[in-house]
Amino acid sequence: MKAELIKDQFDEGWFDKLKPFIETDEFDNIIRTLKAEKEAGEKIYPEPKNLFRAFRETPYRDLRVVIIGQDPYPQPGIADGLAFSCSNTNQCQPSLIEIHREIEKTVYGGMNFTENVFNPDLTYLAKQGVLLLNSALTVVENKPGRHTYVWKPFMNNLIEVLNTYDSGLVFILAGSVAKNLYYDKIAPFSHDILLCEHPAACCYKTPPNNKWDSNNVFVETNKILKARNNIIINW
Repeated sequence: MKAELIKDQFDEGWFDKLKPFIETDEFDNIIRTLKAEKEAGEKIYPEPKNLFRAFRETPYRDLRVVIIGQDPYPQPGIADGLAFSCSNTNQCQPSLIEIHREIEKTVYGGMNFTENVFNPDLTYLAKQGVLLLNSALTVVENKPGRHTYVWKPFMNNLIEVLNTYDSGLVFILAGSVAKNLYYDKIAPFSHDILLCEHPAACCYKTPPNNKWDSNNVFVETNKILKARNNIIINW
């Protein structure tokens, strides 16, 4: 693909870094697969205009944290291009509710000290340098996991790009898919890696154990950022 055709979907810094891969046959194969499935009648989310939204909302130069989940929301009309975000419906999905509950509990001591608690639109995190990604950038309606390996070449290239970032990043790998695919590819001497369950995991637990085990990733991320650059994320 001629990279210029989708240049406007990326922040300029991201476009410069990702352009070499966008112009490869591997990227063409991803696009061809998506087109073929759509022509066969599959419904794919998010909308094409939001496919690379995370790379517009979080400029490359401002990057601090990379969160990698599993799939965009596979139900109609929810996925908005930022992992876990629900701005299209303005209503938090169960995974995002668990995230906000954990933020409220661990970061703010159980007190709602921020207007962002239970905000369905996670643009506020993206604007602080949090890259909100899934292991697959697209999903087929009601068929989570189907595109994980479709996007693997793109994600592998992205990790290679991030491994050369000029300051240390914090990676949060949420769930076994992100851990199994990308943990060993992240340069451990350049970046910090935090692991946690995927927040959707608690949906499969029975009470009273149906709570998300976040492994305190939001607090730990701020500790790392504070020590490194004297900054924190307003979760």
